[in-house]
Amino acid sequence: MFEERNSAMAGPAPQSTAPGPRPVWIPPGLKFDKLSPALQRGIKDIVDPAYDELVLRAANSLQRSCGLTYVHLLWLELIEQIDLGKDMGETLPQGEGTDAHQGKMLRHMRLIAQKDKVAKLILELQRFYERIKEIDPLRRLPR
Repeated sequence: MFEERNSAMAGPAPQSTAPGPRPVWIPPGLKFDKLSPALQRGIKDIVDPAYDELVLRAANSLQRSCGLTYVHLLWLELIEQIDLGKDMGETLPQGEGTDAHQGKMLRHMRLIAQKDKVAKLILELQRFYERIKEIDPLRRLPR
């Protein structure tokens, strides 16, 4: 995700641990190896495969656009989860509950709800294009 669009960021190819092409929302100077281990793991295990599947391998520009939005929300979700976990990690050992974190938790839930809406749209588009294949196997209908 990071390497191909910003080669200045990565070291020599064999030593780099950065995933594939860089999504448009990743700042150009961001160095993958400088990110927290949790964020690196989330990018490699979740964000990068979703970007590959939903953006790079999308069948058309509409699906690519929806996929890009979904993966961007996924990226924001991952960052928020790490931030919320860090904040809660500081207060839970003192016996505090989640009251101090309600604002961030609500913001996170709104983000998840938006991501869910985009996911449903992506699935509907996939179903739609599958039905088109059944109706028009020669693909004469515009895509």
